[in-house]
Amino acid sequence: MRDINTYSLAAAVVADTFIPKIYGVIADNEVELREALQKAIDENDLVLISGGSSVGTHDLTYKVIDSLKGSEILVHGIAIKPGKPTIVARVKDKLVLGLPGNPVSAYLIYYVLIRSFLSELGFCRKPLKIKAKFAENYASAPGRDDCILVQPVEGLDSMVMPVYSKSNMMATMSQAIGYVHLPSYKEGIYKDEIVEVNLF
Repeated sequence: MRDINTYSLAAAVVADTFIPKIYGVIADNEVELREALQKAIDENDLVLISGGSSVGTHDLTYKVIDSLKGSEILVHGIAIKPGKPTIVARVKDKLVLGLPGNPVSAYLIYYVLIRSFLSELGFCRKPLKIKAKFAENYASAPGRDDCILVQPVEGLDSMVMPVYSKSNMMATMSQAIGYVHLPSYKEGIYKDEIVEVNLF
């Protein structure tokens, strides 16, 4: 299994003018993960962990964060697609984010949650946004926010269409210029509806 999340998240962090410190892939071992996490918390202002945030027997991220002295789990699971198993925690005065293991989910949650939060605090630029027409009807399940990857429609100015992809297919990210955030109260997008595209 190739590790793409380290490099995609590090590239996103660099693009936002931060300096990433990479700790490598940690085995599904509670002791090793706790030691690596504590070291990362001691050495950095913000810690991102990708993977192990669901509720399976090998998903240790929640358990390990919760076991650290001074820790507080603020959120475990958010009503968003993709990215539902996201963890938001505080360990003393440090913020720790447990991102999904699926590459597209992890990358999108960085932009949707982390970059938005840091830009509101003035630590990086606010996301660039453009208005565009949506090229087709798109249905979304109610009750959760939906982040829809979009690509430009060739030959048509200011029109975008969805990039259909599973959350483990990172290659499709190369087609996307950004995402459309669809709130939970909306059940879809109509063809030719004007949407706001959050650019990567």
